[in-house]
Amino acid sequence: MDLLNTSVLGVLTWVGTVIGVLGLVATYLQARAAQIAASNAETASIAAAHAAENAVTALQSRLGLAEIAHSNSQVESIRSQILAGNFSTARATFSSLKRSVLEVCHILSNANPSDDTLRGEIEVTQRNLKVVDMQTENAISDVSKFKSKAASRALAGISDFLIKRSNELTFPSRKN
Repeated sequence: MDLLNTSVLGVLTWVGTVIGVLGLVATYLQARAAQIAASNAETASIAAAHAAENAVTALQSRLGLAEIAHSNSQVESIRSQILAGNFSTARATFSSLKRSVLEVCHILSNANPSDDTLRGEIEVTQRNLKVVDMQTENAISDVSKFKSKAASRALAGISDFLIKRSNELTFPSRKN
């Protein structure tokens, strides 16, 4: 008996062809499912990256706003200390104010590196910091050199800068 006669070979050929075609279809469907899954994973990854970026930006904004609020309270404290004649306390508070204001300037200039107006305002603010520094030092070392109006104007300039620029540290999703 011939097990591999023509009719058996024909059937086996057709069965092999059907299995091959079904295998190609299954391979195509698996490849397509993998491509969709990869696309979904990439989309999810991009969404997660955007969410993380937004969270960092919101945190930086909150920190910047906290820094501005702290700086404004220090300006008022220094102003009050100068009016009360407590120049040593005003001087001690000034070093913290200076760090805070310079940090705010750094945050703002990083957020707006090409803003020439901001750059000019930062330079004026830095000059105002120098005036306050010099006047508080004068008040301690040689009160005859102390100029209350110069210190007051410089503190007002610092406060105005902080108030004016605080809106730039609002949350990005709330900006118009």
